[in-house]
Amino acid sequence: MSADEKARAMEFCAESIDDRMEDGMAEEDAVAALGDVEDVARGLLADRPLGAVVRERVRHESNAGRVVLLICASPLLLTLFAVGLSVYAALWAAMVSVYAAVASLLVAGAGCALGGVALMFMQGAAPGLCVCGAGLVSFALGLLLIDPVKTAGKGLWKLTKAFGRGCKRLIVGKRRNG
Repeated sequence: MSADEKARAMEFCAESIDDRMEDGMAEEDAVAALGDVEDVARGLLADRPLGAVVRERVRHESNAGRVVLLICASPLLLTLFAVGLSVYAALWAAMVSVYAAVASLLVAGAGCALGGVALMFMQGAAPGLCVCGAGLVSFALGLLLIDPVKTAGKGLWKLTKAFGRGCKRLIVGKRRNG
């Protein structure tokens, strides 16, 4: 980390301790609530932008063998990257489709129910009630699907973040001591 990043990290930890002490914790308890020093450091390093980490690694660890290996393995790596990106795009496309389906159930159901009411006055009670009932069933199905779809969207977002962290770990690797 640069000196500036280290200062910001120290300030963040100090503010966290101060906030806990303002909430009534003793200083020792506030420090203990932060967790293990290595876990805090690992979390702070994980939150750094990927570009900054890569620039630092390139500056400190240029290795010709790694470059040659990367060039030789690039066809396989690019293929794996393309497959991973395709799967990722397909998951998000499916999620967008599911959101669109739920929205269409809600809109079509409401419209159909209102159309059924109008049809009752024009064609009679039986056809109007059938159309109105179908619209209400469609609308109710849309309402029932809102929460599961939101949960699936949140899960896909968590998967996306985990995938990004995993890619970052592959690029950055583990820090060596010393």
